[in-house]
Amino acid sequence: MSGFTFNDDKLCFDDLDIFLLSEKNTKSDYKHRDDVLYMEKSAPYIRSYEKIKTDFAARKKPVSNVLEIGIFRGGSAPFLHRLFDAQRVVCVDIQKEPVIPLETYRQRHHDAITTRYGIDQADRPAMTQVLEAEFRAPLDLVVDDASHLYEQTKTTFETVFPYLNPGGIYVIEDWSWAHESAAQHDGDFYWDKAALTNLIFELIILHGGDRGIIDYLSFDAGLMWARKGWKSLPKGDFRLADHAPKRGRMLAAI
Repeated sequence: MSGFTFNDDKLCFDDLDIFLLSEKNTKSDYKHRDDVLYMEKSAPYIRSYEKIKTDFAARKKPVSNVLEIGIFRGGSAPFLHRLFDAQRVVCVDIQKEPVIPLETYRQRHHDAITTRYGIDQADRPAMTQVLEAEFRAPLDLVVDDASHLYEQTKTTFETVFPYLNPGGIYVIEDWSWAHESAAQHDGDFYWDKAALTNLIFELIILHGGDRGIIDYLSFDAGLMWARKGWKSLPKGDFRLADHAPKRGRMLAAI
């Protein structure tokens, strides 16, 4: 397995540097830079991914096929590729313009990295086409770092989760954005949007009701992950509402 070092600002493999989100490295600083790899993940996120890697290793389960939803400036796909020694990483993003730093990396690792631009994560047929065309075997790891919106992220989960191997892991990043101090006033960009936490509530209910679908959940401040249980799920027809009974009651959206 690939080793690396990191601090608050940068993550380093032997021959690869990836800049991290920090007080020094802000999103706006790297939004238009094509000369370096950058990912909008801070050091605590890296520690969370180390936990995920440890979970796979403890179960002696290789991570061969990875789907990443949300590319931004391209740093997270090489990170996932190297961290998990993945054979295949397919990256999907709604933006249509290629991300140059990632494309540069992809040219050196063309057998392992595929990029698909102009794909809306909430477009079930488009996402299904990607899954069917790009993966010959079930997924081992999915990382959703795209819209962070409840409805879109839920639709993606319902579309993609059935393609996971039993024991595969589905990551949802930034699930807690609605509870940060900046989100508590109507000037926030997402003020009129439903909190992504609503989806997390539904996954907790699903986990409690059927461990054959989700057998384990883990939470950190900004990143959570669900591990798939042993049950086979219907591709194209999987809906959380069908598997998360609430005694006929409704969750109050926040």
